[in-house]
Amino acid sequence: MTLVKKLFPLVLVLFIANGSLFGYNPEDKYVDIETASKEVNDRQTQVDQLRTEVDSLVKDTAEQESIVQDRTNKILKVEDALEKMNGTIADMLKIMGEMNDSKARLKFQDSISSGRETRDELIVAHRSLSKQINDANEKIEQNRYNEFIALSKIDRLTTEIEILREQIARTEVQEQRLDNTIQIANKSLQEVESLIGDIDLE
Repeated sequence: MTLVKKLFPLVLVLFIANGSLFGYNPEDKYVDIETASKEVNDRQTQVDQLRTEVDSLVKDTAEQESIVQDRTNKILKVEDALEKMNGTIADMLKIMGEMNDSKARLKFQDSISSGRETRDELIVAHRSLSKQINDANEKIEQNRYNEFIALSKIDRLTTEIEILREQIARTEVQEQRLDNTIQIANKSLQEVESLIGDIDLE
């Protein structure tokens, strides 16, 4: 076997190695596996935290919606009571206006004053309930916005995790190929060294 024929496998190996190192798709990215794995873990931790946040927001939103429903039902009762109280006060005022007896008028006046106090309390309760509903609706709106932001972050981080895992897998395959190439190259080098030892240089 001629020297060229014996050196041909080595030349072929070097050509393959060169192609493996410099001929890959520029869109492919190889990474430091340890660093990339840490980035995956960091992102996964963020995803877990965000999911916990989303669960909390969903729970709070449900509670706020329950508050809105409860306060709305109470407001309807308060409005009904206000309507009745206004009617009662109007009736008493009409009757008192037709009375001539001062003692009877005084009793009606006391009842009217008591009715007005009750009406004022109902008005205060209505305002308080309305504020609670407004506050709960604002909280619901804020919760839904924060939930949207958190879910968007989860989607982005999940995509980044998938990309990193693909890069890690690609790098592991590439490293295995390089290891195999090195083993072949070392074997070829040993053959060349053996060949050189067999050549009579004198």
